[in-house]
Amino acid sequence: MIRSIEQALNLRPGELRRGVPLFAYLFLVIASYALQSKSMILHDNALEFLDNVLKTEFRKMLVPLLDTKVSLAERVTIANRLVPARIDSSEQAIAVLVASNDPCLRSWGACAVGIFGLKSLEHELDRYLNHPDPLLRETARDAKLRLQASRATNTRQSS
Repeated sequence: MIRSIEQALNLRPGELRRGVPLFAYLFLVIASYALQSKSMILHDNALEFLDNVLKTEFRKMLVPLLDTKVSLAERVTIANRLVPARIDSSEQAIAVLVASNDPCLRSWGACAVGIFGLKSLEHELDRYLNHPDPLLRETARDAKLRLQASRATNTRQSS
């Protein structure tokens, strides 16, 4: 089915699969904004979306962190329990994701490394290029390609 969709969209083989982590990330970002919306319709639709796409244990962890109906103090307590290390920057947060024991969180972290061009975390991507988890492996490859493209762009601009 994926191959048929790629052909219909004139994509190269594997291109759609490599984009899935980004699409998943974008949908989660949209859902997080909707959860924080004052519109009850958006809020309820976001909850329904997350109920349908996230595994139960992950949903129970993520939704309270995003839902503005949960107090800030409760969200901070949950976040501190989930990530015992102190995090002072986005790069540190992404480093925690990349170093996680959960392949899904590692994939999100790898995706973020590529999107934000975090060359300081490129060595983490190298570790996952041959990982048995296909999502993590492909996300690391995609992130490496993004970093290489970023370097090429920077080289051309400085010339």
